Amino acid sequence: MNRTKKKHEKTDDKVKKPEFISLEDELAEEEKRVKSKVYTGLIVFFSIILLLAMMFLAGWFMFDVKQVKVEGNELYGDELIAEQILNDEYSWNALYVLLKYKFNQPEAIPFIAEMKVKLENRNTIVIQVYEKELVGYAYVESTGQYAYIDKDGIVVERSTNIIPGVAFIEGLDVTEVSLYEKLKVKDDSMFKDLLNLTQALQKYNLMPEKIIVQERGNFQLSYGAIAVNFGQVEKVNDKVKRMEVIMPKLEGMIGILHMENWKNEDSPINFEKTDSQEKNE
Repeated sequence: MNRTKKKHEKTDDKVKKPEFISLEDELAEEEKRVKSKVYTGLIVFFSIILLLAMMFLAGWFMFDVKQVKVEGNELYGDELIAEQILNDEYSWNALYVLLKYKFNQPEAIPFIAEMKVKLENRNTIVIQVYEKELVGYAYVESTGQYAYIDKDGIVVERSTNIIPGVAFIEGLDVTEVSLYEKLKVKDDSMFKDLLNLTQALQKYNLMPEKIIVQERGNFQLSYGAIAVNFGQVEKVNDKVKRMEVIMPKLEGMIGILHMENWKNEDSPINFEKTDSQEKNE
């Protein structure tokens, strides 16, 4: 009997008593874990903010504009284009200028279709200028302005200014002028011939100083001291191609090149010297 009792006592000694954790202790531990996570998150957050601030300051002060390059401009000087782009108190910073014109268009300039800004390096800005394509201009008496047209006859600009290197079209009977619309003239057929002629002249780099619209669909071209009686726009590309060969041979001369009767390669072409040329000889 005693032995059995001792065995039960030893067995009772081996059984572990259950440990009880209070609810307050669990809440305290959870609170510590939450505070630790919040603390770590704040450290990461402020570290990122600090890093971004350092990057911003580095970019702000390292990207100062030291050089401006202007490309594609012929009508305006580099300084005027640069002043149009760098036009506020923060424009000394290249990154600011790049971002500014990433989302905004520069102020409109007459005869300029578009301007784009890019960085060549952190201190050099490149301004790419795209000028409007002009083939000629005509004076419109009703407005007192010149109407500049493109290859399709669209009025791309109205101005009192004369742009060098653009052909003046004389004798064009204009009836209505609306910006960004086709120029309206009295004789549509003649206007179509004029556009075909200007496209051919541009193709062979033979745009004159002046194009004179004459009767019955004839045209005369003025190249300073040399006038070309071009005649009608028939086989216009072949005719202009023939001109390309002849014109360099007339350099320094004064007179009229007669091409109004040209039909093919066998057609005779005459050059009529003026009185001033004959007197000089």
